[in-house]
Amino acid sequence: MPSEVSRVTQSAQAPLTARRAGPLKGRVRVPGDKSISHRALIFGALGYLIIGIFAVSWIVSILLYRLNGYDRLELKPAQGGATQP
Repeated sequence: MPSEVSRVTQSAQAPLTARRAGPLKGRVRVPGDKSISHRALIFGALGYLIIGIFAVSWIVSILLYRLNGYDRLELKPAQGGATQP
């Protein structure tokens, strides 16, 4: 054990030099995070996405309803077969 301590002490006192090297090549595969908190964040974001899609589709349907003039239609009573008692 004393020999390890002396090596650390010697290397800490010796000056360090760095030399330029070539580029690194290879692939790095980052493992997926499988923690519960990470999954909770993903499901929370998915919920906001679904609500966002619903809100956008609702706004588009209201705009189309008004652009087509369906809010200005006059309702006329049906003629013929319908009788009131």
